[in-house]
Amino acid sequence: VLKQHGFGTLNGILEFPKQRKRTPVSLSEADEKAIVQKLAEIRKIIEQPKPPKAVKIPFCRRCSYRELCWC
Repeated sequence: VLKQHGFGTLNGILEFPKQRKRTPVSLSEADEKAIVQKLAEIRKIIEQPKPPKAVKIPFCRRCSYRELCWC
């Protein structure tokens, strides 16, 4: 969206105050393509009449959203 409004290369800084660390980040062409692809996949899921079946993975036991998926 920003690029469509005339912003060129998108750069930023991730700040980690507790570690007193700053890491520069930038959005590459490959990142942009991956984001567009993931958004298309999300739209396909949203357009389905029913959500896809949840898949239980080992991480689910520790997830704070577990009650929402497996209630």
